[in-house]
Amino acid sequence: MSYDSLSIGIVVSFCVFLRANLRSWRTPHWKLVVDLNHPENTGLYDLMNDPGELNNLRDSNKRGYRKKRFLLRLQLENAMLAVGDD
Repeated sequence: MSYDSLSIGIVVSFCVFLRANLRSWRTPHWKLVVDLNHPENTGLYDLMNDPGELNNLRDSNKRGYRKKRFLLRLQLENAMLAVGDD
């Protein structure tokens, strides 16, 4: 079974640390980290190829990363709304 699904995810962090207001969405393959106070600090990580999260793909346009970032962000925002975190 392949787990490249963007539909399986978990909101894994609610954190206010050093003026960061972080939310994240994780699937078996991808992790998106969003700083709601500073959206330019978004992180996108390919957990299958970079389990240590060393290579932030946020600004990469290769292999459809922008589309993945958009879809993960949409799922994160929907989850936040579902639990009243707006």
